[in-house]
Amino acid sequence: MTAPRLEIVYRRLLKCYPPRWQQRHADEVVATLLDVADAEGRTRPSPGEAANLLAHGLAARFGASLDLLPATVRNRVAAMAFASVATLLRPFRRGRGATPAVSGRRG
Repeated sequence: MTAPRLEIVYRRLLKCYPPRWQQRHADEVVATLLDVADAEGRTRPSPGEAANLLAHGLAARFGASLDLLPATVRNRVAAMAFASVATLLRPFRRGRGATPAVSGRRG
């Protein structure tokens, strides 16, 4: 993935954030993410990085549009969303531990 393509991916992930937040912060966040990816030699977002952006973006969006929820509830929902995404992405991590076991055999 080239740098312009990586920038597009990061900008898509930031679409989870509220529009006003995007207008104010997206350019500097994308620049920072690109700098870190370049320093680490990555050509795509890590699964954890993507999950983090999604979880925090959704938490910020719901917090902005549903100001009825207390911060503690929003934080817990964001933590549960992050944990869920991290758990779902676990089998896709390369080179880490064993692959998921297959239950049952056909014969």
